[in-house]
Amino acid sequence: MSWASDAVDAVRKLVVVEERVTVLSEQVKALAHHCDDLRQRVAHLEGKFELLEHLGTSRRRRLPPS
Repeated sequence: MSWASDAVDAVRKLVVVEERVTVLSEQVKALAHHCDDLRQRVAHLEGKFELLEHLGTSRRRRLPPS
């Protein structure tokens, strides 16, 4: 092989690597968005459970003594 064909092969490999990095970058952005959505949903559920726990314990305190 000549140096010119080696250079062309190297450039082709760089283009392929660049395309793969672009695809992976888009996938990482999508996963980050999905993780953020899940984090918000978990926080919402935590708030609901805390409210239920608070309501459950406050009702027990209001029971008349027997």
